[in-house]
Amino acid sequence: MAFAKGDKVRVLIDNIFYPGTVSVRHRDDTYGVVLDAIHQLSDEDCFIDNVQEDEISALEPPAPKNKEELEREADEKRKDAVDATNAKAAKDAADAEANLAATPLTGDEHAFIARIRPLMNKGMGGPSPAEITRYSYLIKREKVK
Repeated sequence: MAFAKGDKVRVLIDNIFYPGTVSVRHRDDTYGVVLDAIHQLSDEDCFIDNVQEDEISALEPPAPKNKEELEREADEKRKDAVDATNAKAAKDAADAEANLAATPLTGDEHAFIARIRPLMNKGMGGPSPAEITRYSYLIKREKVK
């Protein structure tokens, strides 16, 4: 079997198969192979030159995953995405709170609060919905400090 540069293979060395990648194919059907993550060998031994054709074989593809494993991985990815979104939202909320605290109320805003505060419990004769919204926003800014 002829291998091309870049093919994933396994090489038989001392009766042990090591995974690697073909880097060179010589004219005499020998190969140069770069071994992947070999802990038992030194860095100089990670490139094996002149590997004979009977010492090299194609690397088997990984076993297909069953449906439960695929669903579990998809669930983990979804959970990670939700966690990342929640973390970003929490960071944005904290930044908004910090910006809110850093902005002091102006004299007009203090006057608006003083004018609306007595009207808040009047019911139908009270402030408009827009005034209530603005009042709530300003009170929140006032309390953040």
